[in-house]
Formats: sequence, C-alpha cells, structure tokens
Amino acid sequence: MNILLYNSYMNLYDQLTPVEKAYHDALLGVVQKFGPFDKGSGSVWVGYEEGSDNENASIGVKCGNCSFHVEIPGSMELGCKILSFNVEENGLCRLAAIPDGLVNAENDTDDNNDMDKFWNGSFIK
Repeated sequence: MNILLYNSYMNLYDQLTPVEKAYHDALLGVVQKFGPFDKGSGSVWVGYEEGSDNENASIGVKCGNCSFHVEIPGSMELGCKILSFNVEENGLCRLAAIPDGLVNAENDTDDNNDMDKFWNGSFIK
C-alpha cells in the first residue's frame, strides 16, 4: 500500500459528518467494552462479504472507503478497527462508516440497484 493511500485511510474519520462520527465512535465504544465483532459466532451479525462478492464496490461501498479500515502495521494486510479478522479493500460489511462523497450511485451500472435498496433502511443517508 503506498503512503498516499495509507494517509487517505487516516483522514476518513475527519471526512465523516457529525452523525457519522457519533456512529463511528459508538461502535468503537462497543468494541472497547465487549471486544471486536467476529464473522458470525457473536450476537451481532456483521454481514461481511469478500471483495469478489461485493456488487457495490464499483460505486464506492467498500471497506477501503470506511473509516474503520486500517493497514495492519508491519504487513501488507488490511484490517478493521471493529472486526476481529482481516478484510479486503473491496470487501464490505453492514457496519461501514463511509464519508459522504465516496459513494457514487451514478457509477452504478446495474439499473435495478439503487442506494435505497442497498441501505435497506439500516442507515440514514
């Protein structure tokens, strides 16, 4: 990962709106109290999808645009501040905190896929 890309991850939190920052901080608080979320044995289902399965990566809905996404120090692997496992740049989970402007539904080539269907009422966008 090049230094410019790494720096963009570090600045994603600063790009969040106040309500997105509150969401981000609340999830970090849960993780600090109870530990990171896992792939399915815990009580919170994160719904992680590998990059090859993420149909929304092309419009920016992906781990690489999430404020929780981090490079694991000393490796080329990618991790997440709230998940107990490594993630892929183009992966996706339902707990994402993606700053406004990084998701562009206009780039969506699937006419049947709209952002209302993606968000499914789970988040305010």
